[in-house]
Amino acid sequence: MNKRIIIRLYLLLTALVLAASVFCRVKARAVIPSVSGQAPFHTEDPLEMDRPENTIGIVTGAGSETLVRKLFHKAEIKSYKGPTELILGLERGQVDAIVYNGIVLENAQREKPDKLYILKTPVGTDEICMTVSPKTKIKSLHSEVTEFMEAKKEQGYLDDLYDRWTSGNGYVMPDIPEAQQPRAVITTGTQGTIVPYSFYQGDELIGMCVELVRTFALEYGYAVDFRVEDTTSQLSDAEFGRIDMTDGGFFYTEERAEQADFVFPAIHEVPTEMMVLAQNAGPSSTFLDTMRVNFEKTFIRESRWKLILDGLRVTLLLSCCSLVLGTILACLFCAAAGSRFRAVSLFMKSVIELVNGMPIVLFLMICFYVIFARTGLPEMIVAIIAFATDFGCRGAVTLDSGIRSVEKGEIEAAESMGMSPFQIHRLIIFPQAVQNIFGVYKTQVVNLIKATSVVGYIAVQDLTKASDIIRARTYEAFFSLVFTALIYFLICRLVLLLLSIAERKLNGKRSKVKRTPEKGKKYAE
Repeated sequence: MNKRIIIRLYLLLTALVLAASVFCRVKARAVIPSVSGQAPFHTEDPLEMDRPENTIGIVTGAGSETLVRKLFHKAEIKSYKGPTELILGLERGQVDAIVYNGIVLENAQREKPDKLYILKTPVGTDEICMTVSPKTKIKSLHSEVTEFMEAKKEQGYLDDLYDRWTSGNGYVMPDIPEAQQPRAVITTGTQGTIVPYSFYQGDELIGMCVELVRTFALEYGYAVDFRVEDTTSQLSDAEFGRIDMTDGGFFYTEERAEQADFVFPAIHEVPTEMMVLAQNAGPSSTFLDTMRVNFEKTFIRESRWKLILDGLRVTLLLSCCSLVLGTILACLFCAAAGSRFRAVSLFMKSVIELVNGMPIVLFLMICFYVIFARTGLPEMIVAIIAFATDFGCRGAVTLDSGIRSVEKGEIEAAESMGMSPFQIHRLIIFPQAVQNIFGVYKTQVVNLIKATSVVGYIAVQDLTKASDIIRARTYEAFFSLVFTALIYFLICRLVLLLLSIAERKLNGKRSKVKRTPEKGKKYAE
């Protein structure tokens, strides 16, 4: 009965999602007139959008944010995490216009020329710069990058680099060999989701800034280790010295300059432009045609399914390691919290209360940026420790409640038979406690698997991060998000099935076991 209800609910949910998608597309087509080649507003001047009834979207921390807040005083300003979310917000009608790097907006317009339109008058200009961490282990790095950029600017290499990656004629990453016997490894932050600066083509990281860093590393005898993360994480890593430099996807702002040392000359100057919804040109595609095209873009084109597969492998590895270590820690934490030594017990209870009262995202970032900031541990190891500790603290509370649920009469009977405290715990208390809490344990395991989806905050490329990378290339959220959700659902259902089988065997085994009046012995019926 329960399985049938669950299946029907998921079928209903899927139908609602598809219906909502069709409704939104039909509604959007009905609102936008079908006149080709004209802006939906009777102006090419962005400043005329500064009206109280309009909402303008920006990216938090970008150079364009400062410009928009300086020029637009009447319109409502809405902030987004990154350019992908910004453009999708415009498509969904959450904002009336968006302002960002013109090169990125032009690339999005090439993907959807019938939906997106860029006003011909720029809002302003900005510069894209490389940055170096003030705490880099390579003391000469800033001067070397500055020297490199000055030489390349004089040689005209930067202009050629810009022309090749912004021509719109496809993206070809030159073959740049690694340095022989490198002096050191440069850990470089990169976004991996911004076309044409740093993005994935298939499962290969390419882009204007990626090429620039690889060229620098070859000429100065370095090896490069790219760390894919958003701008906020890059700045935090630069501030704490976890990365040596960023690859150049940064606009200069005074706040950012406090966290990282900007390198001049800049890579290039870019126009800051405004994008609005275009008037739909030509006949509308059917829903099935749209789904077919989006499926091909999301999974087939450039073999993007490989990113999903790699992300799935990371998610499974992270979940399994965190589960095993977390279960062990739960037993140890519970034992320490119940210790006869008051100091140990008080300390462990305080740690458990602190971790359990903290969101997992916050705890993960504290572990990465504070506790293990100077240890040099890989991101994956820190993530396993953080998730295992969180699971262990929650499991310790659950195990403690299971121990308390064991009847005192059984413990007193075991004591009267002369059993030692260790025997009582091993043979009487612990088996019954596990049996009593196994249902809650299953729920906590599922919650752990779902919680690992936030590991992308510390540059671990899991299943959710792979979905973000694909969405940044396609500007389509439906398939990447729904397919990722489906994978998580299947993983959780499989884990629940395996744990339910284990629970039935555990209950069956316990029901067949009886204690003899003799000390610590058992016999099976």
